[in-house]
Amino acid sequence: MLEKLYFCTMKKKFSLIVLAFVCLTGCQQKAVQQPVNAEPRATIVFLTDKTHDFGVYGTRDTVFFDFVFRNEGKVPFVVDRVIPSCGCLKVDYPKYPVQPGAIDSFHVAYDGNGFQSGFFTKRCDVYSNATDSIIYLRVQGTYSKTLEAQQQGNVDGN
Repeated sequence: MLEKLYFCTMKKKFSLIVLAFVCLTGCQQKAVQQPVNAEPRATIVFLTDKTHDFGVYGTRDTVFFDFVFRNEGKVPFVVDRVIPSCGCLKVDYPKYPVQPGAIDSFHVAYDGNGFQSGFFTKRCDVYSNATDSIIYLRVQGTYSKTLEAQQQGNVDGN
């Protein structure tokens, strides 16, 4: 009886070793099957600025800034989507592949009309095939009711 029990335990151990070997061999084969000389899918994007400060302004007009970039990679730069941090921020971006060496821009518009005076900071998340898969663009500034009143000739700010 003891001999039969020992044989069953050895049989289970052997089965586990064979199963582990098969799993490891299968994983290695998948890694070998990947093409060695595949073209890179990511590109390098150089931005002159990633943050822009509008400074202190007193008009309720929409303010704009162009984040200029150059594709320094070897494949076209493709923007998948741009997600602004709020509805007051609009971003116009290239909807086509930007070829290597080409220069283009993200045109950002901030419309703070109706918002309180004071400092603001907003961000746009650009999802693309760049080496940094998410590019963070930020705009900031300070809207001043006092400055707006002074520009309109009303010194007390009301």
